[in-house]
Amino acid sequence: MIPMKHQATKCKTWIAWILCVFLLVGGIALIAYPFVAQAMSARRGIAVQDVYDTAVEGLPQEQKDVLLEEAQRYNADLITQSAVGYKYDEILTIDASGMLGKITIPSLGIQLPIYHGIGDEILAKGVGHMPDTSVPVSGDSVHAVLSAHSGYPEMEAFDKINQLTLGDVFYISILGETYEYEVDQIRTVLPDEVTEFIAIQNGKNYCTLLTCTPYGVNTHRLLVRGERGEKVSFPEPAQEPVGYISTGWWVATILSMAALSVAIILILATRKGRKK
Repeated sequence: MIPMKHQATKCKTWIAWILCVFLLVGGIALIAYPFVAQAMSARRGIAVQDVYDTAVEGLPQEQKDVLLEEAQRYNADLITQSAVGYKYDEILTIDASGMLGKITIPSLGIQLPIYHGIGDEILAKGVGHMPDTSVPVSGDSVHAVLSAHSGYPEMEAFDKINQLTLGDVFYISILGETYEYEVDQIRTVLPDEVTEFIAIQNGKNYCTLLTCTPYGVNTHRLLVRGERGEKVSFPEPAQEPVGYISTGWWVATILSMAALSVAIILILATRKGRKK
């Protein structure tokens, strides 16, 4: 018969080992959460873009022309402050996803959907177009502003645009047409200075990418402005789209480490129990 004192000691030992396992798994889960969340967000973003691309392909050219003409009228009316009577959320919208278009920055592996507005719900799933600024279509006096998070745990969006330099390019795709934008200005400003740098300039077609900076502090705004260039074929990112395959690799590695660690702890606990 095993003495009660020995049974109690053995029980406490197993409780301690189980507690170690839970703490280890919990710690690894906490570390893995941003990677898993970003992977899921990236997959959703790619899926939405695929649906949008399919809808664009099935849209008659006449309907595309009507949508583009409406967007150009909207931009023109913004200049004269007479952009009334428009259903903003429906400008350039062709399906239930609500996408306005998509942005690609090949050098950073960025390929994200663009939606109307910059509310929390919008920025949680992609890039938001700032209301009361031009939409990114052709025209002589256009200045679109696209905003996205940096340092957001659930999604990697504009985290890396601080790596862009003058002369770098990004691309915006609207209704199946893709145009190149060459970075010609990069500024870090206070929030109340943003308006000055996103104003429409006569004869220029710009798009400014906007995000909060620095990470976690968000006292300033990073503005990366690009000037619209030629129409191009849709570019493939030089890297994998953010948070997609690279994140999956990290998730697999972290989960493998967790499983291995738990197995080692259980083996050690079993051997220690046998020796006693």
